[in-house]
Amino acid sequence: MARTVDQLRDSIFARVQLYFSAVGKGLFINERGTILDFKDCKVVVEKDQTFSVEGWKVTYRGKEIKIFQLASEGIIEFLRLENGHIELTDSIDKREGKGMLVHEGRIYRA
Repeated sequence: MARTVDQLRDSIFARVQLYFSAVGKGLFINERGTILDFKDCKVVVEKDQTFSVEGWKVTYRGKEIKIFQLASEGIIEFLRLENGHIELTDSIDKREGKGMLVHEGRIYRA
């Protein structure tokens, strides 16, 4: 979190740079400005903003979630694991327990 005017300016500048870099790379940016890098995962976003990963509609606790419910100051990366699960990681916030997994459409904490 920015504590001074200089830090605030620098964080805004970094976010703008990140945004334009993501646009240049063709990454998905949701309506709230979160940048998502689907990597080699097949992700389909519907008009109602629900989404599927590898053909499975994504749910959390039995309810469909919308892509804009995923939020990050960095880039959310979709990484395919060897066990078939998809890990959603934040490119900036690497705190333990912050990651999420998707398996057969169900999303849960790592």
